[in-house]
Amino acid sequence: MKNNNESVRKIAILAVGKDHFEVDGCYLGDERKPRWYTISHVGSNSASSMRVDNFPTHDTLKRLFPTN
Repeated sequence: MKNNNESVRKIAILAVGKDHFEVDGCYLGDERKPRWYTISHVGSNSASSMRVDNFPTHDTLKRLFPTN
């Protein structure tokens, strides 16, 4: 159940090779730093997303969403 004080904002669209990712920051109340990030693999054949505690680097994205 979503807390009324939670908010989600898209904070980045990243390209790694031919793959594209959207990064949302999840905030609680008036905080300026996200509590966590949700990464969505854009344009992939299957919907895939992942929650992480730190803003993802290119290496992190490659490790979490390997390509064939």
